[in-house]
Amino acid sequence: MLAAFTLAVSSCTKEDKTGSTVSVTGMTLDKPALELSAGDAETLIATVAPENATNKAVKWNSDNKTVATVDQTGLVTAVAPGGAVITATTEDGGKTASCHVAVTAAPWDGTSRTEPADRDDDAKTISVASPAELAWLASACNGTDGVEAGNFEDYTITLTSDIDLNNHEWTPIGSGIKFGDPYADPYYFYTFGAIFDGNGHTVSNLKIDSEDEYIGLFGYVTGQIENLGIASGSIQASGDALYVGGICGHLTNSNSCTITACYNRADITCLSDEPYAGGICGNNQASIVACYNTGNLTGGWVAGGICGHFYGDAITACYSTGIISGGSYATGGLCAYNQGGSGPITACYWTKSTQGAVNGIGSGNTGDVQEFSGSAWSAIGTATGQSAEWGTGDGSGSGKYWKSIGSWNNGTPTYPKLWWEK
Repeated sequence: MLAAFTLAVSSCTKEDKTGSTVSVTGMTLDKPALELSAGDAETLIATVAPENATNKAVKWNSDNKTVATVDQTGLVTAVAPGGAVITATTEDGGKTASCHVAVTAAPWDGTSRTEPADRDDDAKTISVASPAELAWLASACNGTDGVEAGNFEDYTITLTSDIDLNNHEWTPIGSGIKFGDPYADPYYFYTFGAIFDGNGHTVSNLKIDSEDEYIGLFGYVTGQIENLGIASGSIQASGDALYVGGICGHLTNSNSCTITACYNRADITCLSDEPYAGGICGNNQASIVACYNTGNLTGGWVAGGICGHFYGDAITACYSTGIISGGSYATGGLCAYNQGGSGPITACYWTKSTQGAVNGIGSGNTGDVQEFSGSAWSAIGTATGQSAEWGTGDGSGSGKYWKSIGSWNNGTPTYPKLWWEK
């Protein structure tokens, strides 16, 4: 019995050959960094040196438990988007090793809606950090899913992370659907009236297949949209669809309404010949400044690279390189139909060589609109009638929208870039 007891004790302690305690000299983790989606978990493995250290016990800690937690086995659980540092510390000697954890939002399921945690109605600010929070915003503007409707006029709404909509069907923010008595005067629309600051972030995998009148990430806009990119997606309009765009379907006629420093890379297909369709905005009754489109667009009544129909304040320093085709009334590399009485279209270009559009403006008034080609590009900014808006700068004001105006370079072009492009 004594021999058995001695064996059991020696199996749970480690000593050197002289029977002395072996101190810990260091520790490492199997992963210096982790990338997890909210709700996921992964176990970190700590290796204590030397291998025969007497006391290998380790304590675990997270410096940001709202983002990621860790238990005493090293199991890391992602809680919410953000960053956290997981640290393991040895009982013997206090040796440490750390793992940096980056948590992204869980893939959106297409139905979940979460009211943003960072919402201050006194300051009229909201931060949107996940697809579910963006979907809540759509519900709140549209009066759906039990959320009380409101267009958030006077609010500033800021995107704080990139959003992946995971190719689930999207309902535009500000659906434009009439409510109340549609025959009353006035009647009302569900609209979006806030300042939406994309903060340089993107929305990817946008999917819309709809017959509704107002189609885009946003539908009917009475506010401002800025610093936002549609990184990828597919929009299909049919039936009664009327205004179709990547950023928004309709930008209403108010001097305060603008789309600035935005881009669209989603492809747009109109299956009927009714829609006013544009890469950025279907129907622009206000201002679009320093935006670009690389998505392909086909069909509709009018089809334009930046906007389908323009009857507003201005289109300034914008470009489109997508393939634009198929407008039953008019097709334009930049604007399909520039209606009489509109403001100026200045310092804009399109690439005829990559698309079916014959002209930069398909029908209506002309403007300072250039096809990117060798014959015209050497004179950009200097030719008679061209706008000073071709100037380069930091975007701080008129004439400072471009980072560079590019070069035709004998058919191997360097395209002009806007001040905010990377």
